Amino acid sequence: MPDVTLVAGVVLRNAEGQYLLVQEAKAQVHGLWNWPAGKLEPGETLQEAAVREAKEETNLDVKLTTGKYFYNGYGDKRTDHVTHLFRAEVIAGTLTHQADELLDTRWFSPSEIRQLAKEGKTRGEWVIEAIDMVEAGKA
Repeated sequence: MPDVTLVAGVVLRNAEGQYLLVQEAKAQVHGLWNWPAGKLEPGETLQEAAVREAKEETNLDVKLTTGKYFYNGYGDKRTDHVTHLFRAEVIAGTLTHQADELLDTRWFSPSEIRQLAKEGKTRGEWVIEAIDMVEAGKA
């Protein structure tokens, strides 16, 4: 197995049933919507990375509601990244986005995200798979 890059992120769902996605700015994924997520830093746990990335990308303080990730899989088939997603809730902060890495952050309904996926505007199938797990009560 080739070396893999560990990625941790959060799935945030608000009281209205909407999910928070971030819009990527990097050239290879420009304009695609994804979960707030990023690579682990040296010595960091998956949980620590998920909380840190949420803060860096959205300016929101989050608390993980699952101690263990609920989704683990290869993300973008063009990369060697393995993504680990945790359910989380917002505990503080004002939503903004990390201007040097992201174009936007927004809350979407599940149906809006499914439409984005149909149009090829999500970063990968894991975006919908995670929503399906949450909506089915499996995460």
